[in-house]
This record gives sequence, C-alpha cells and structure tokens, in this order.
Amino acid sequence: MLKALFSYAKRDGGRSIKYNGTKMAKKKVQAVTEEGIAEGEEFSRGTSINTLVDEWIKNYTKDRKEATVQIINFLIKACGCETGELTVDEYEEDEAQELLNGIITPEYLKEGEMNYPIVTRKGTNFASQFAKFWNQIISKNHQFSYQGMSIALCTRLKSSRHELLNGIITPEYLKEGEMNYPIVAQKGTNFASQFAKFWNQIISKSTNKILFDGHFLDSISSWISAFSNALARPFRHTATMAAMEVNSALIKVINERINKDISALDRSISTERRKGASSGSQKMKDLTKKKNRLEQNKQQLQEAMNVLYKGYRDTVPKIRCTCVEALGRWINSYPEFYLDDKLLKYIGWALSDKDARVRILALKVVERLYAQPELADTLEIFISTFENRLIQMVADNEIDVGVEALKVVTLQTEMKELSEEDMQRMYQAITDGHMKIRLEAAKFV
Repeated sequence: MLKALFSYAKRDGGRSIKYNGTKMAKKKVQAVTEEGIAEGEEFSRGTSINTLVDEWIKNYTKDRKEATVQIINFLIKACGCETGELTVDEYEEDEAQELLNGIITPEYLKEGEMNYPIVTRKGTNFASQFAKFWNQIISKNHQFSYQGMSIALCTRLKSSRHELLNGIITPEYLKEGEMNYPIVAQKGTNFASQFAKFWNQIISKSTNKILFDGHFLDSISSWISAFSNALARPFRHTATMAAMEVNSALIKVINERINKDISALDRSISTERRKGASSGSQKMKDLTKKKNRLEQNKQQLQEAMNVLYKGYRDTVPKIRCTCVEALGRWINSYPEFYLDDKLLKYIGWALSDKDARVRILALKVVERLYAQPELADTLEIFISTFENRLIQMVADNEIDVGVEALKVVTLQTEMKELSEEDMQRMYQAITDGHMKIRLEAAKFV
C-alpha cells in the first residue's frame, strides 16, 4: 500500500522534482508489507482514494500494528521527510513523540520547511484526497456495536516520544527541508487536495471494529498531536491539515450516524411508552441502554475533537488561517457542540491576530453568526467580550479588514444597540476611513 501512498511524495507525473533547488530523481519506495497497491499507482496522479482507504482498512484488520506504522510513515513522507521512517519493531503505542523527534532532523528543517506535499502540489488535488481518506476511515468503520470502545486520546505526550521525534527531525532536515515540503512545494500537482481527501475518507470509511477498537483513534490522534507540536513547520502544517479533516469526519459521524441512531431510539422509546410499557420492562431497558451507550460514544468523539484542535496559536499564519476557517465550518455544521463560549473565544482571539488574513477569516465567521438574530442570547457573552475590539477593527490599517469589521458591527446592531460613545467612535472611523469604508457605511447609517 505504501508504494502508492509514498509515491506522491517523491514524484510528479514521471518528472523529477526539486526540493529547495535540489533535484531529486524519482525512486521507488518499498512497501511495509507485501500487501498493497501495485507499484506505479500514484496518489497525486489519480489513484482512487477509495482504493487506498479500502486497502489500508483491509491491512488494519489483519495486523493493526503494522497498518498503523504504514499510516504514520505516510504522514512522515507527506511532511517531505525522506530520511525518517518508522519500523514495526520501533513502534510503541505510547512513543509517538519520541519516534517523531528522531525523524525531524536538523537537515529536514533546513531543506524541507517550505516544500511539503499539501502545499507544494498546487495543480493537483492531493489535499482534498488526503482529507477524504481520513473521512472515509471513520465513516466506513462506524456500526451500532460499540463494545470495548475507548478513545482516551492523549493530551500529554511522554518524554520518550519527544526523543523519538527529535530523532526524525534531523539537522539535515532542518537545513534542507524546512521551507520545501510537499504540500507547499509541488505547485504542478494536486498533492494538497488529495492529501486532505485521504484523511477525510480514512475516517469516514472505518467500521466500528477499527474506529472503536481502542487503538486506532488513540494512535492516530497521538501521532497527529505529536506532529502538530513539532519544531518543524512542515510537520505542524501537514498534521494540522490532517487534524482538520479528521475532525470534520468525526462531526459527520456524529451528525449523520450517532444522532440519527439516537433519534430512532427516542422514537422507539416514545412508541413503547404509548403502548403502556413501564420503564422497568425489558424492552425499555434495552432501548435505554442502547441510547445511553450512543450518548457515551458521542461524548467520546467530542473529546477527540477537542484534542485535535490546536493550531490556532501556531506561529505560522497559514496554520492559524486553516484552524480559524475550520472552526467556522464546524460551528455551522455542529452548533450543538461548537457554538459555545469556550470555543468561540478562539474566534474572538483571532480578531486580534497580527496577520490580516487571519483577522478577516475570523470576521467572516462572526459575520455568519451575527446574520442570525435568533442567536443573540447564545452569543451574548461573545458580543459583550469582543464588541469593543470589533469597533476598533473598523479603523484597521488593512482596508479589507475595516470593511469586513463594519459589516459585522452593522449586523451586531440588530442584536444589541450600540452606546452613544460607540456610535461616535464608529462615525469617526468612517469619516477618517478609506472610500470602501464610507461606501459600506451607507448601510450602517
């Protein structure tokens, strides 16, 4: 399988590719197992993500440890790190960070930081395929059976994992690859979109035997977490992209499967009650037990989503943008969980980000929320906390930020009336502002 997964990180349509000015001849990569996709099927040249995901799931059901090593190595290669590779013998479930430290070498940090698959192959759909892969891993592994489910995701990484990660991120990598990793460097391919699709489908296609076996999500989340905390930007960037897609796929499982199953059980319980069944009847006990188990599973997935969302504080604007944009989507698709002050605060903090792109994305998220007056009560704390900042942003040095901020404040007035002082500040910002600000102000006045 890795023959197909790794090929995209090394080849571009049969041509040799350059990493940070250094030509690399295409070369074959040995698969971890004899099973897998035939040599020559390239991830970035049209290999079916469904095929890749199904092949990996088949491998996992036979040997989950070996399959886990396959996907970890896939993630390492996606970071543009050619020297780091994990063996089955080296792999331990609690040593993700230690191994990763051994892969991200100084050499990698030097050569590949800006040239990794999800940003370098702009002409292909690697990112979307990468995301789809992880989405399908979840959806294909979800059933009604949840016995033994354990998603106690790692929020703390053992010191041994840090050592292993240092062994991967070598001085050579730091020197050669820090700015030249696949998702940013291969502008002629679709690596980033395929990469995203891959991770999305690997989640969405997983059956319960994988998704809830107490190993798969533990391993994936701990390694993604380790990558997202790495010193090397390619590892953080690539892991963030994977995490966003995994999270989106988990939300889909909750929305389309778990919640649907809970609703069906609620209807069955209501039907039994209308028939006069008591809460102590065996039928009612069975239905209630199933519902409680589903609620517990839902909570476990929500805990997993909390672990996966980290990059909003990253030093790289592109990573922060990815996180803000994703959180905005999740608020819309799963408001039951994400429309909450403890998560909305990340959007509020992004309003003060030093990068204008992040500020604009945060404003667009707020704009979508404020366009729904019925959310006024839910957003009360957010509005009161960040109202002053939003008014300040009308006078932002970046014109586009100021225009977007004015749109948001205009919508806010439908939820909460501005004070006289704030009105004066608004008018002053409009009077002193760019023509675009004054044109937008016509809607406000």
